[in-house]
Amino acid sequence: MRARRIEGGSTRVFEDTLAAEEPVTVYIDGEPHELYASPGGAEELAVGYAYTEHGLREAWLSGLHVSSSAREGWRRVAAPPCGRRAFAVAELLEAMAAVLSSSRLQRETGGVHIAGVLGGEGLTIREDVSRHRAVDRVTGALLLRGLSPCGYALLVSSRVTYSLAVKAIRAGYPVLASRGAVTSAAARAAVEAGMGLLGFVRGGRANVYSPAWVEY
Repeated sequence: MRARRIEGGSTRVFEDTLAAEEPVTVYIDGEPHELYASPGGAEELAVGYAYTEHGLREAWLSGLHVSSSAREGWRRVAAPPCGRRAFAVAELLEAMAAVLSSSRLQRETGGVHIAGVLGGEGLTIREDVSRHRAVDRVTGALLLRGLSPCGYALLVSSRVTYSLAVKAIRAGYPVLASRGAVTSAAARAAVEAGMGLLGFVRGGRANVYSPAWVEY
């Protein structure tokens, strides 16, 4: 997109690269839910959104359509039983560095959020213009591989507000780690739910606001 940059008293016109954002409709039991998200990854987005926002622990999936009852020709998606484990601060710091350096789109546009999950299979990373949709996508990636979020730490590039903390709690993540700040409501929710919560996880340091499932 053509833009005008004003810097140091001078002005120039240039072509800027913007992160794409599009309207997306996810249907859950036939009811439409209008979202704005990055394009692509329809199944991960749909099943992750249904799991983290609507509590569907067993679902049938067809593209952006999710059903709580069996549908012929649709794919069944269900997380296995929960098996939580603790995560060391050192491994969260290492994983966060990998998450933050992973996104070419973020380097080019500065316009996306990144979410990663750390567990037995290593690190899985997804990105979206919305921090909530980034979490939906990476959660959906786990579910579509038959894996439960309960065995993974969730790492995000964004600050953690109450709504993002609750999304992580609903999904069953034992630990949520953020590159940025944590709000007071998010910290209270994590403590009450027994979810580990860390902020400012970067540069070899981290603030632990809720110590559950966190090893020092």
